[in-house]
Amino acid sequence: MNSTNYTIKNKKIVVLGAGLSGIAAARVAHGLGAFVTINDINNKPINGLPDGVATLFGSHPEELLTTCDMIIVSPGVPPIDVLETARSRGVEIIGEVEFALRFITAPIGAVTGTNGKSTTVSLLGELLKTSGRPVFTGGNLGDPLSNALFTPAASQEGLISLELSSFQLETITSLRPKVAALLNLTEDHLDRYATFDEYVAAKRNIFTSIPSDGFALLNLDDPLVVAMAPELTCEVRYFSAAGNPGAHYRLEGNTLVFDGFPITLEARQIIIPGLHN
Repeated sequence: MNSTNYTIKNKKIVVLGAGLSGIAAARVAHGLGAFVTINDINNKPINGLPDGVATLFGSHPEELLTTCDMIIVSPGVPPIDVLETARSRGVEIIGEVEFALRFITAPIGAVTGTNGKSTTVSLLGELLKTSGRPVFTGGNLGDPLSNALFTPAASQEGLISLELSSFQLETITSLRPKVAALLNLTEDHLDRYATFDEYVAAKRNIFTSIPSDGFALLNLDDPLVVAMAPELTCEVRYFSAAGNPGAHYRLEGNTLVFDGFPITLEARQIIIPGLHN
């Protein structure tokens, strides 16, 4: 979403969770003219907040959360009843990544999966830097996406390598990735999701709004990932570490092959250990 079409000036915003992503979102929201309160159940020191950002620790007051315009929820915050009450009263509830996406116009390479996300996103970020364009690498990786705002990397001249967890994908509606990759799916976070199907549904959100000229990149070695292909409307490409000949990008013996690109790479040149890498 282009920042020229969206404003939060003078809106009352509560940031739920005083971790890295919550603090980053609070700084951005304040910088864009909103009235911001950080709310956390735990009392924790916060350094470097702009003057005018309020803090409230120890509880989640219903009056605070049901009378604001927007709640930005940090990914580590579990579902709580007062959020449903706020939603029923018309309060918009989004995650920190969704909030940041509304102000970003850079092309995005988005990556999710149960395992290997951080390594893949880090490698992608390094590859993007070779273009000479400004690059932001982060998201679930550790550097909140909100930190990309007000930097050249967030503009149309920039590039973003974005790691997304299932928690972050739950509330995303503004993601328009140029490429979205799903690495693998195994049972995880079942303390948060009632069923494995709910977890898979959250991961599927990464493909919801890929533009017509974008691509979905799927692991051909994972049947659960491949099962998503028929519902995708964009071009689908596959990778395989098992040498599956149906994959566009695959390991053949000890050689990495990339269909459509005049390049091969010997696996021994990859100094990160493990077949999955």
